Amino acid sequence: MALDIEKQFEEILKEYKHELREDIEKALTAASQIMVERLKAASPVGDDSPHFKDQWGLKTKYTGVRYIGNAKAVPSKNGNIPLINLLEYGPNAKPFVARTFEANKEQVYSKFVTTLKGGK
Repeated sequence: MALDIEKQFEEILKEYKHELREDIEKALTAASQIMVERLKAASPVGDDSPHFKDQWGLKTKYTGVRYIGNAKAVPSKNGNIPLINLLEYGPNAKPFVARTFEANKEQVYSKFVTTLKGGK
């Protein structure tokens, strides 16, 4: 039986969201940091500096969610295009974000649970 991480996260958050808010926020950040590191490792490296792999970031300002993004952009005549959009969806796409998540989701989930229980 396949693990449905998203449903398990939802159940944990619903059941304990008020009593454990601070611990949940800490666990979300710890689990998200694993994904940032994995995305950095899986990112292609070009000739331009700063490199795409060095532009991953984590937003922690929202309660109950974490946003992982990449700030690297490519100039175009209509403004800057986020490089992640070109890599994932462009005409010469080489998608890796979903594949990286799938390869690491059990470790991310495990880190969330361990941190929530008071581990590191």
